[in-house]
Amino acid sequence: MLQLNDLKALTTSKSLRIKRWDYVLTQHKDSGTVLFPVKVGDYVLRNPFYFVIEQVNEEQMLYIRYAQSSEPFRIGDCYGFFGLSYFNDFKYDSPIILTEGIADWAVLRTCYPYVLCTLTAGVSSRQRFILRNLTNKLILCYDKDVAGSRAHKSILRDFKEFRSIILSSPKKDFGELSETSWGMKLLESVKRQIEAINKKW
Repeated sequence: MLQLNDLKALTTSKSLRIKRWDYVLTQHKDSGTVLFPVKVGDYVLRNPFYFVIEQVNEEQMLYIRYAQSSEPFRIGDCYGFFGLSYFNDFKYDSPIILTEGIADWAVLRTCYPYVLCTLTAGVSSRQRFILRNLTNKLILCYDKDVAGSRAHKSILRDFKEFRSIILSSPKKDFGELSETSWGMKLLESVKRQIEAINKKW
């Protein structure tokens, strides 16, 4: 896989006009935009893209978001999550926020330090195993759509070993809050809700 130092030689700070991803770059240091074609392993990335790299121990993931395509993809894996690299001072059984997308992760991390992005609507068996070894308290922050609603219901029904609470976004998803000044003001309210949930536990 292409290493971070190789990507840095091609990285710019130029916006590709996706506000939520411009915001992600302010929250994650191993990230940027690439304007020129580049080969990563067996993949040739021809069009401008945003990227983030997540690395924990020997596991590494490169996540690509093209400027002109809504379908992101990833190369490699980091224990099934994005965000574990920020858990160095995590204390066992602290609540963990689960969210669907990396932009949602970026927004929610400004409210609470322990946020994991599952990169899909739901939790895989591998992710569930890892979560069991970290906490039994989950704050579920999936998108306000059919897939997100299904994920909330499934986790509440099937993950009985966890105490789970749903926190709904004021918009379709939390990442959308980063796209307007009005949305960013709503983060204070979200932060208060998270603090109230944590006090209950």
